[in-house]
Amino acid sequence: MADVLPDLVTDACCLINLYAAQRILVLVPAPKPARRRKIIGQEQSKSKPGLPFNLHASSKVVQETLYIRKPDEEDESRLVEALIDLTPMVTDGLIDLCDLQDQTEIELFVQLATTLDDGEATSMAIAKTRGWGLASDDRKARRLAGQLGINVVTTAELVKAWSESTNATDDDVVQVFQNIQTYARFLPHKTMPLHQWWVDTINKAPK
Repeated sequence: MADVLPDLVTDACCLINLYAAQRILVLVPAPKPARRRKIIGQEQSKSKPGLPFNLHASSKVVQETLYIRKPDEEDESRLVEALIDLTPMVTDGLIDLCDLQDQTEIELFVQLATTLDDGEATSMAIAKTRGWGLASDDRKARRLAGQLGINVVTTAELVKAWSESTNATDDDVVQVFQNIQTYARFLPHKTMPLHQWWVDTINKAPK
């Protein structure tokens, strides 16, 4: 039986970071099965998500996931804004679109929206009522999620989970960190989980 992956609903900041990483929201080859006698017509191993989660995003979060930076085509030393297109990730099943479903979620959203933006409030309401985890780097959102008993995962923890799931090399991880820092302009705060791992990994990379 296939492993059941945990469900995780993301806010816009984490989704932008994952998109900017370039290597995380992609399909990777599934591990090869143990060597057995070949059976004619046996189905070959399929690709699978690199993240060990069922990743969900609400329509409000998708609306807030607008831009990253990318090298200018005419001058690669210059970075310009580029629109984010999540369509390929949705088509490949890497992101599942979700929305508020019932009165309980709507009421919790309204309550949370007094202190959070709509995308974060929607994600947290869904996570709480459905028993899912929440991907967020926002300090206030993480604090409120903790008060509601919601498990929170940050960008650095998502990169760690991806690296372990895909057996990524140190060079792969460095490239992901550099992409996120450059194209999403994100660096975890020193008080956040795995901040030191992020910094140490970057500092060890060849200059």
